[in-house]
Amino acid sequence: MTASPDATLIGCLDTSLAPHSFTRMKITKQSNEIPSSEIWRRKSWATNRAVALLGLPEGENSPGKYAQQIKMLLGQIAGYVTLLNPLGLQIVMTTNRTAEPHIRLGDFVDRIDNQRVVLQSIFLVNLVERSHISSRSWAQYFSGRFQDAIEKAILTFLEDVTAA
Repeated sequence: MTASPDATLIGCLDTSLAPHSFTRMKITKQSNEIPSSEIWRRKSWATNRAVALLGLPEGENSPGKYAQQIKMLLGQIAGYVTLLNPLGLQIVMTTNRTAEPHIRLGDFVDRIDNQRVVLQSIFLVNLVERSHISSRSWAQYFSGRFQDAIEKAILTFLEDVTAA
């Protein structure tokens, strides 16, 4: 069983990412290799970015390793075409399990631009504990404001669910 992304979190991301010209994609073909997901995309002459929201599958013990395993699939769903338009990817995962205190997401963000799908940040939202952890890569100059918008959406979501 997978922790499904909450409709409230989807709405918070919609609101927070829209001012940065991200639009939620209509996913016509979902891969069997990843759980149901939502993807926002922003493509301009200078940047190609995507934000993916999905539930962390039950039994998956390493959110960072999982993010690395699925980044190319998510990139393809978001429209990445090999060698034509490198994609900076931000992954937001939700979970219903108690977080392991030693999780080091920073070990799994990409440290170099491989000119393909670059995993620039990972966010893990714990729906039970109403908390989150995250890690960002080196690309703060280009993607920092987008990552700040994701962080803001998560904090708004956590405030909303705690107040309810």
